[in-house]
Amino acid sequence: QVIDLLDGIWDVNEAFADIAQKTKRLARKQMGWFGRDPRIHWLQALSPKLVDNAMAIIAHADAGDYDPIDARADEYTQHHLGDIAA
Repeated sequence: QVIDLLDGIWDVNEAFADIAQKTKRLARKQMGWFGRDPRIHWLQALSPKLVDNAMAIIAHADAGDYDPIDARADEYTQHHLGDIAA
């Protein structure tokens, strides 16, 4: 996209629109790939405890101790597709 922009094939708006579209497409694919992987923890990005929660997961993973952190994961993680109403 950037090369097409620099070569004058696209204007700035077209380049940014294509970048946004393809980035969203890649993000959806990644959600599908990673969403099925139990090793992936989806953290609440806006949580004030984001770094602490991430570090707790890393510490447990480094220790090879996944179960205790997974049992408490609902406190600070979310489903990979966002909030899901029951």
